[in-house]
Amino acid sequence: MLDDDNLTPHTSYRSSGRSYLQERLDMPMGERPSATVIRRSKREKSNLKISEDDKSEKHPSSPETETKRIVGEIVERPLRKSEDDLKQHRTTRPKSRFSQHRKGKLCQPSGFPSTQVPLGALSRKNAKLLSTSSERNQSIPLAKEITSHDPENDRVSSISDAGRMLSQMSIQEITEQKQELEEALSPETLEFLRNRGQGRKEASKQSMIKPNYTDVSVKRPTDDREEKERLANIVSSIRTIEDLDEAYEKEIGPRKSETGLEGKNDWDKACSLLRSTAPRQTLWAVRVICVDLERDWNKGRHFPSNAESLDWPYPILLPVSLRCLLDSPVAHTNGLLLHVYTLRALYALLKLRAPTEHVIDFGKEALESPQLLYQDVFLDDALPTPPYGSLYPPADTTTVMSNDAGDAIAYTTSSVSAQKDGEAFLNDPLWALMSKMRIIPRLAQLLESRHELPVEGLVAMSGILSMLSVRSAGSASAIARHSTLLPSLLHQTVMPPTNERTTSHFLEPTITFPIMLLLNNMARQSKYVASQIPYIDFLLPLLGIDATGSKHLLQVQKWALIFWRKLLRYGLGLSGLSSLVPLSIQHISTESKLATAYCTLFAAWLDCVKVFEKAKTIETFKSSLQENELKILSSTLTWLWPSIRQCVNSLGKKCVHFDYTALSLEASKMRLVSSFLAASTASNTMNEDFDNLFVVLAERMFGIAKSMDFDRLLEHFLYKCTKQEIFEDMSTCVFLNELLTLGSVVRSWGAKRGQSEINMILSTLRSKILNNLGVHHARSGAIQSKLALCGNNAWSKQCRFTLLKFLLEEPREQRQNPLLLRSYAINLIGQLRLGDEAKAAILFGSEGLFTEDDTLSSPVANMFMRELCKGRMQLDHSYKLQRGFGITIDELGPFGLISLLSEVEKGPSKDGELLPLGTYWLWQVLSGTLDENIASVSGVNAVCEVLSCALQLLIDLEDDHSKNLNPFDSLCMGGKIYFLMNIFLFPESVFCEKDILSKVSILWEKCMVGLDASFVADFFSACLDHSQLKTNKIRRENRVDPKDEMLLAVMTGTADNSSKTFRAIQDFLSDLCTSYQEFGAQYEEFTIGIRLFLMPQFPYKIRYEVMQRLREVSHLLIVEREFFDKGLMKNALEKVIRENVPPEGEREKQEILDLLTDILRGKQGGKSGDFFFLFAVITLSRELLGVINSGFNGLKNSERRLLVLPDSTAQIILDATSRVMRSKNFRRSGLIDAAMHVCSERSSISSLASEMLLEKPCLEAWITSLQN
Repeated sequence: MLDDDNLTPHTSYRSSGRSYLQERLDMPMGERPSATVIRRSKREKSNLKISEDDKSEKHPSSPETETKRIVGEIVERPLRKSEDDLKQHRTTRPKSRFSQHRKGKLCQPSGFPSTQVPLGALSRKNAKLLSTSSERNQSIPLAKEITSHDPENDRVSSISDAGRMLSQMSIQEITEQKQELEEALSPETLEFLRNRGQGRKEASKQSMIKPNYTDVSVKRPTDDREEKERLANIVSSIRTIEDLDEAYEKEIGPRKSETGLEGKNDWDKACSLLRSTAPRQTLWAVRVICVDLERDWNKGRHFPSNAESLDWPYPILLPVSLRCLLDSPVAHTNGLLLHVYTLRALYALLKLRAPTEHVIDFGKEALESPQLLYQDVFLDDALPTPPYGSLYPPADTTTVMSNDAGDAIAYTTSSVSAQKDGEAFLNDPLWALMSKMRIIPRLAQLLESRHELPVEGLVAMSGILSMLSVRSAGSASAIARHSTLLPSLLHQTVMPPTNERTTSHFLEPTITFPIMLLLNNMARQSKYVASQIPYIDFLLPLLGIDATGSKHLLQVQKWALIFWRKLLRYGLGLSGLSSLVPLSIQHISTESKLATAYCTLFAAWLDCVKVFEKAKTIETFKSSLQENELKILSSTLTWLWPSIRQCVNSLGKKCVHFDYTALSLEASKMRLVSSFLAASTASNTMNEDFDNLFVVLAERMFGIAKSMDFDRLLEHFLYKCTKQEIFEDMSTCVFLNELLTLGSVVRSWGAKRGQSEINMILSTLRSKILNNLGVHHARSGAIQSKLALCGNNAWSKQCRFTLLKFLLEEPREQRQNPLLLRSYAINLIGQLRLGDEAKAAILFGSEGLFTEDDTLSSPVANMFMRELCKGRMQLDHSYKLQRGFGITIDELGPFGLISLLSEVEKGPSKDGELLPLGTYWLWQVLSGTLDENIASVSGVNAVCEVLSCALQLLIDLEDDHSKNLNPFDSLCMGGKIYFLMNIFLFPESVFCEKDILSKVSILWEKCMVGLDASFVADFFSACLDHSQLKTNKIRRENRVDPKDEMLLAVMTGTADNSSKTFRAIQDFLSDLCTSYQEFGAQYEEFTIGIRLFLMPQFPYKIRYEVMQRLREVSHLLIVEREFFDKGLMKNALEKVIRENVPPEGEREKQEILDLLTDILRGKQGGKSGDFFFLFAVITLSRELLGVINSGFNGLKNSERRLLVLPDSTAQIILDATSRVMRSKNFRRSGLIDAAMHVCSERSSISSLASEMLLEKPCLEAWITSLQN
């Protein structure tokens, strides 16, 4: 009898529409069981009386209170329908993973680590399979009362109950129940249930065998304690997921794959499980991918998007999947661990795909990268950057992004859009991640999470943001405009904690340095971005910390000062400088590791003072500054006077014994002093103290100039640069650059003060520089390692410009070796890039640099100055990057600077872009285009003046070739010949000028000296480059490799005619032949140039096309003096005839031979003795000798050609061939001598030969008789 107090309401499991086994499998582990055991009441059955009212009171929400027994005393639980019951039975414990299993998806991935593991494999041990039917609940007898929890008793009881239940069922009912179970369970679960008893049966069989206690492999009961202790020690040693995996494999062995991923490695499995619905599977997958990607990057693998030859080895949808994972909710067990791995994987993926110029790495070698050394060692914030659009393809569409905090941040995608986003990532990874995948709002939300992001995640996030910021100024602006992203990141890392907000990552060594680099990268993009960074909130507290003994904190403080220096380059960051001066005194006086950063920061501050003193009368300028900023600028010279005096007194003391570490410090002192002198000159505040300071400065500079260390630095800079490390090279360059800059400032400052002793210092510097320049004025080669961003050796280029500018400041009549300075300038101009427009303008504007006449300016220099002024915005920007005032009317200098990038952002228009001019820039003047005014007399004269000036400059440089002063000495002769030929394309009104013709003739003779076969590939390369420059505003930094496969294919005649190279050559030849037919045949220079294409080094298709186009005027391909001078004729023929006779030499193409025969048959090749006639005769005679030497191979073709030729021409060919056969001289010289002799003497052919030509086989018989 059931007791009233123990009676619990239940409902049938059939009411839910699901089988009991399904309900049992869905039961969360550890939660309340689905059935309740009701014990038998102690009272008699007759004493139990339950009325309907009692039932309704106890169960108001249940329509009926009768309970149904299932097995023994197990009754059903009623279905809770009311809200009160739901609240009463709601548990606060977390859901088990089994509760995620839903009907209809039993075979889908829902566990860890496999995706298709049977659910029974993860159920509790000794779980009982209960299969029942509601229709038979009343007929099942009660089981015996179970009072023990022995597993064996449970098993026996379960088997007994199952047997009784089955005995009361018919075969049809058993079949139906079996079918129901099979339909409800997955095949894997059925297989598991069928096989789960086999192990127990085998164990029972083994137990029947009497154990041999002498066998040590059999465990004794006494070993259980030791085994438990061993397992406990293993479990206690597990701290990470890696430890768990290692312990599992050690104890159990490698996991068997049950996910359908057999045969795949961990990477493939991880990619398959990356979008799994099981959290642990996803975490494992992203961890594997993160580790593998970071390992690939550390091994040096890189697949930049602008390198078309490198294939992307990773799945195209990998970045899309990682971005989707970033939207996963925060787990209550491991917090943001999944997001940390995802951020690290995305960061590694960006580094692997982004162009080298945009890779930001925080690894061990980060401080040794050229990007950071350029700012830290070379002390320049205007880091050279590639032009917009040169690294990425243009975007097809523009995505309008909103960075408001309230916008939706989830990244939703479909199969189609995911594929497109993956392809967009391959083309432009940074832009795709920011615009298409909306990474910025999601990062901001992660920072606002109640879970604090670990340091590894913050580092990866900083790396992603840094790479996004260097992508473009717009990307950095999107980061700065976000209302919470940057403030949250700074609050968690570098801002001092407050009562309202605390963080455990304040000044964490691992994260503070990446944060400083992020701020520096953002500030470099634009003035607007720099103005959005709340620097005053953390810079002064950070710099006020005593970093003695902390190498890491010193690095962070140094880059904090560099960041503040960038702010001052824009005229920002003036607030707080008054508090910074006291902090700097100790560092500058003791010359600590922060002294260099403090000196350069104060130098940028003084640049602002220089502009302020010049423009303080302008009301618009004064109104743009705050009152406290005006006070700071007015008091700067007074505040910094002690620091200036300290720098002057200690100048040059550490510049000894090649202490490269001290060179940057000495350079920073000189920059601070030169900025102070410039600001003092502008403010007219010089007094007696200034005079005394100047005397000390002159002594220090003279000591540096006279020291042997200065000579060694010059020698290293000019000759031994290829053996230096980047750090040493930069240190040398920055020291020389700042020393010569200080010399230029001292020159003007001393002239105003009437100080004559400065001339002695400058003369000493000048003489040492000129002596060291010598014949090796140009640096031979570039540093090859780690020059991705500064590949043009920007620090060396800046130093050479400063050196040349210093030498050009001397009056023209006092200059020594002007040809050396001109050659040096021409070499330097060819290496200038975007952002160096100010350097080019200064060099082109230098008096007498490009002309010998004192009264005239150089037409070439004037032409380039006009081109530079067309891009006025870019030119003004370049002057400000050089720390100048600019070329605008207001001359605001740093206050008008809008970016520290090389290129000013001026919209889609690219008009006015001139740089880079390229290595052949002076030769390219000969290939310039003409404007619409060329028809006028003044226009023709202007073009003639430019061409004449350029030709004269090139002649002077080629004349000085023996002295190694020619900047184009290292250039390939093929490129020079190509650009010289371009002068033939000018109209006859320009080309016919006697001055131009004479200079072209002189230059042509110089170029033809020592010409070999290698020039053809260089000729093709220059032609291809020049053809692309006509349609592309983006200049390439390097020429096409002469060994390029495409060029080799064209040279051998195997390339398709539609290739870019062959089309460029065809276009050039078409224009050249047209000009020759119109007017060029009357000029010997043009004739010599066009005959160059008959050389055998050119592909036969090129030679064939030239001969085909010029067949009507082929008789004009002769120079008059060659007709009378056989030596000149022989030299001309040797250039166009192959060296040896076949089979030693290569045989001519049949198309060439047929064309020559056709031209001679039509008597278009000229008369006997003309250049083209001799060329054709020698070529056909050489082929005939090849037929003889190869055993009559090609005899019919040669006979066919001879039969169609005029008799006299055929006789000349046969006679020349016979003379070569008799002389046994089968070389090129023998062929030429024989043909010229036959044509000059016109000897008669033998009677045998003339008779045999009239009958067949005449040629074979003639050859046989000739051999006999």
